[in-house]
Amino acid sequence: MTLAELDAAIKAVCPAYGISIGRKGDKDTWRIDFTKDATDKQKKAAQDILTACTLTDPQPEPRIYYESGALKVKFANGIVKTLATDQ
Repeated sequence: MTLAELDAAIKAVCPAYGISIGRKGDKDTWRIDFTKDATDKQKKAAQDILTACTLTDPQPEPRIYYESGALKVKFANGIVKTLATDQ
């Protein structure tokens, strides 16, 4: 299941803003961001999908590196953010 398919499957059974995949090999770091309208029954159905799924395109880990006096992080989507500078 791709990340997009997982997101669609969860949203088909429960109102949710989306999902967050923390560490790709640790499902304890994965979560669903439910809307306030989600019932307990819907939340359980969505959680069951999340628990049972195997991702075929897990989220790549961000890359943290030091460059030109700054600690930076580069995300899978190409966005680079500066975390700290030497100054």
